[in-house]
Amino acid sequence: MNKTNITVIDSVMGRGKSTWAINLINDNPDENYIIVVPTLEECTRYKDSIDRLTFEPRDSEATDSAQTLQDRFKLLAEDNRTIITTHRMLEILDSDSLDILKDRNYTLILDEVTCLVRPYDGIYEDDYSLLFNNNVVAEEIGNCQCSCRLDG
Repeated sequence: MNKTNITVIDSVMGRGKSTWAINLINDNPDENYIIVVPTLEECTRYKDSIDRLTFEPRDSEATDSAQTLQDRFKLLAEDNRTIITTHRMLEILDSDSLDILKDRNYTLILDEVTCLVRPYDGIYEDDYSLLFNNNVVAEEIGNCQCSCRLDG
């Protein structure tokens, strides 16, 4: 069974968390990294600070009009590239992309919190009962610790 190591660097803004991540990447040139940040401006900041060639899967890099952003992400990952992208890209990764990342032994650096699970109000009562009764989902009463903003 493979073990996954998770390191959490938790501190207030401006205390050097991103600088720590950039130094980690620069100090480990043989490692594969996916850096996930909230904005395109942060992508640029990381790209300018990292000592190696980095890639952002962007629309302007399409080799043909049918190629999607996710297709470009997969090509970069298959080529063992250091990739800098936004939280939105992480949210839309498909299982093929995740398999590539796992096979290539990528290290994920998640700069800032993103909310990958959101409440869904459109579920039918029978479907909910089926999921709940078969222990697919659990219901927990209490305060949510997630600081994400839900749109809609």
